Amino acid sequence: MISAPIALADNPDSQKRIVEAIFGHTCDSKQYRALGDYLAYYVEELDLLRRGISVDSWQTKYLAVKTSEDIFHVVDLLRGNGASQRPAIRQLLLLRFPLEQEVALNRSINLAIRLWLMVNTQERKFEGLRHEANSVQWNDCTSLREFLRSLFPPAKWQRSCKMSVG
Repeated sequence: MISAPIALADNPDSQKRIVEAIFGHTCDSKQYRALGDYLAYYVEELDLLRRGISVDSWQTKYLAVKTSEDIFHVVDLLRGNGASQRPAIRQLLLLRFPLEQEVALNRSINLAIRLWLMVNTQERKFEGLRHEANSVQWNDCTSLREFLRSLFPPAKWQRSCKMSVG
C-alpha cells in the first residue's frame, strides 16, 4: 500500500511548528530567518521520499508517518528514549501505528533521525538520493545514544592552555 504524501504547507505557521517540534523551542523572527537552510533541508528530505524510477521504488511505499505531526511524534519518542534500542522504539511506535510493518516503522525512525539530527540514516538502497551521500545504519542491538556516540567519537588529543587558537 502506498502512503499518502506527508502534508506540509510552506506557510510560516508550519515552519514555526517544525522549529518548535524539532528544536524544542520557539524563536524570534531573526533566529527564524537563520533557520532557512534547515527548513529547506526539511522540505527536500520530504521530497526525496518520493524519488525513484517508479512509485514502487519510493521510500513512501512503506512509511508509517503520514503527516508532519506523525514525524514530530517519532522525534519526541526518540528524544525521550535515547537509551532504548531500535526494537523498543518500534514497539512504542506500534501504539500509534498498530497496523504498520517493521519496514514502515524503520523508515519512519530513519526519517525522524534525518530531520531531527541531520544524520543520514536510511536503507543503503536509498543513500544515493542525496548527492551520493553515504548513509549510516542503526542496528537493533545498539541504543540510539550508543549509535550516535559511535558516529562522533571523542577527540584523541587534549587541548592545553599552551595551544593557541588563531
